[in-house]
Amino acid sequence: MDDTPSPVRAGLSEAEMHATLVRLAFGGDERKLEEFREVLKRAIPDDTAAVLRGSSITGFRWDDNAP
Repeated sequence: MDDTPSPVRAGLSEAEMHATLVRLAFGGDERKLEEFREVLKRAIPDDTAAVLRGSSITGFRWDDNAP
C-alpha cells in the first residue's frame, strides 16, 4: 500500500473527500457508491468523466442557494 499523502484540495485530502461523498450522497454505504459507479460505467461512453457536485446532493448552490 502506498503511504504517500494525497494532495489537499479545498482543505480536504482525497480520502477525506471520498469519506464525505460516501457519507453525504450514499448514507455512509460504500456499496451504494460502487453500485452508482457501475451504473455509470454501463451508461456512459468510455473515456467520459462524471462529476458529482455538492449541489446535486443538497439541491441548491452553496454561495447563493439557487436551485
